[in-house]
Amino acid sequence: MERAPDATLTVTDRDVERLVKRYTRAYQRADLNAVMRLFAPGTRDRDGGDLRRGYAATFAAYEIRELRFYDLDWGVRGDTAKVFASYELRLRQRTNGQLSQLGGTIRLGLHKHADRVVIDAIDYQWRAN
Repeated sequence: MERAPDATLTVTDRDVERLVKRYTRAYQRADLNAVMRLFAPGTRDRDGGDLRRGYAATFAAYEIRELRFYDLDWGVRGDTAKVFASYELRLRQRTNGQLSQLGGTIRLGLHKHADRVVIDAIDYQWRAN
């Protein structure tokens, strides 16, 4: 007899939507600790570097004006999910006030541990607009 999957370990559409909203809010506030709480321990940036250091450098150099995701799509498989989206990011350099707008795509790998969904992989492509 096959056991039904434990519902508490299954990623739901609502889990994905909540995590994306939490990420967006924390990023726009440049809240390093809130952003880092969304990641699984040991998660590295897309180049294998220190994720915390990368976010800290971005938040120190720029005032985050807006982060917007669109064409958000995801696939759920049990306790994991893959999220795909396009994004637009508006920034202001802290040193000289210069405005920048970036856009691109982002992919997130999610994993559910008990009742908490975390990001365990991130990859993004960007281009200056």
